[in-house]
Amino acid sequence: MKKKQSQPITDEILYQMGVYFPPGMPASESFSGNTDFLKGNRIISLKRESTYKAMLPKLNIHSFLNLPFPMVDYYSASHYDNIIKVIGKFIQAKLCKIKNEDSLAVQGIPFLSNLAGIYKDKLSFSFPNPEEHGGAEIAAATLKTSHILRVELIGSEKIEFYGGIGSTSKRKMGFYHMRSNPNYNIGISNVIDFLAHMSVCNCLYSIISEDISPLISNIFSKELNELNVDINDHTLSTPLIRFLNDKEAVPLEFLFRRINRQDGHLPSYYYSPDYTLYSKLVYLFYQVADVFQDVQNEFQHRESLHKKIATAYITKKNIPISIQKAMDSSGFHNYFGYVEFDEDVDLDAVRKIEEEYKAINKQYFSGSSFMEVTLRFRKLGKHKASGLYYPSIRNLCVDIQTPSSFIHEHFHMLDEQLGDLSLEVDFDAIVKAYKAEFLRGMQNLDPAVTKKLKGSSKYNLKYFFRRAEIFARCGEIYFNRILKVKSSLLEPTLTYAYPESEELNRLIEKYYKQLLNELSSSAVIKRAV
Repeated sequence: MKKKQSQPITDEILYQMGVYFPPGMPASESFSGNTDFLKGNRIISLKRESTYKAMLPKLNIHSFLNLPFPMVDYYSASHYDNIIKVIGKFIQAKLCKIKNEDSLAVQGIPFLSNLAGIYKDKLSFSFPNPEEHGGAEIAAATLKTSHILRVELIGSEKIEFYGGIGSTSKRKMGFYHMRSNPNYNIGISNVIDFLAHMSVCNCLYSIISEDISPLISNIFSKELNELNVDINDHTLSTPLIRFLNDKEAVPLEFLFRRINRQDGHLPSYYYSPDYTLYSKLVYLFYQVADVFQDVQNEFQHRESLHKKIATAYITKKNIPISIQKAMDSSGFHNYFGYVEFDEDVDLDAVRKIEEEYKAINKQYFSGSSFMEVTLRFRKLGKHKASGLYYPSIRNLCVDIQTPSSFIHEHFHMLDEQLGDLSLEVDFDAIVKAYKAEFLRGMQNLDPAVTKKLKGSSKYNLKYFFRRAEIFARCGEIYFNRILKVKSSLLEPTLTYAYPESEELNRLIEKYYKQLLNELSSSAVIKRAV
């Protein structure tokens, strides 16, 4: 039998197989002495976990954060009504399915207990039958609905009130009785409103008690500082400040107006949320919900990208020799770990943009290289994009017909490479200003464009308001409008997706100037040769 001739396995082949030995170290080497080198848990991966991915499960437990809150001007005073209305609509839809005590036990109590959260031991709920319960009978007659919810506050004294589920009655909150029995009064209130406010307080307490992220912590701290300055009524502000500063739950009693006995009765408006207190709480909730939806949108976007990456990142087969030689000798190798050109690229044009990038990188990116990143110039027609950056595999793809998308994708890469900068505290002011100016600018757009932005198409508000997308676009604004950079790698004309205002420009200039100055000291990025 003819003996097969063996071929040595080179280091390059081993490396491609996922096996790598540092230079000078053989594949097998004997060691003596201690063999346990673990310090704590075994490290199974060196890949840095995405901040977006890490934050999502911590926030996802709070169902209200995922509700479809309207995208309005971030600085608008309408947040209070909008948030309460959306939460109230959600609660009412759930409770409308509960018609009796039987369904209350199966569906209602678990839902209401989860709603109450930290307050669940201080409240009791029931759906009394108006035909069997005097208080429910009065409430049903007053509110013109048989679907009545009774709420009892369990404390030092018994406080109860009734409300209608799905009632359209315009009756004001207060005390009501049957004409036949004026001595038996019951309190009627907007229970949906009460439950909405309670759920906001519960959700915020849960979040503030957890170490979710510096960004969330900063939102709470900033609100606390503003409250300490703006609110002079210490009687009113004390519980809220204790809530933010000492992580104490807002007392349930503050969901009710101060209890004052009047001839044995509660005052007419015993439940009347103080506008200042609750508007602050609800605005705080809005900010947290906004961050959550940003995180969720970006996570979903990256997951979607990951499922569609096959054709965009796999190196083509049978690349012409001339193109292969150009790839191997490309100056982009000084900055990226691997470089690929489509067979239809103009090699002379590629060499010119190499020189442009070299000059831009030296002047603005401190000569930084990104050896974990693959750069590909491809046809991206099927992806309906001029450029793409895949965070999961660190591939920067530029369509050969739109090299002007390069800088945009470059900022996407910077964002991810430096640890998801778009989720850091320092970038939050730009996010708020960008969204506000974008929404204001929409008022002057063609109605067809506005309809598309508010719709469910790929390029809608949800897309433009992703924090990572804002990071890339504001990077372009910095280069285009502020630095006045002219390059084939940068889009020369900025559209409505690049809003402009003095305040936004000021924030962008301050942030990106500092960021680019700090690149040379980054542990993630190496200096190009």
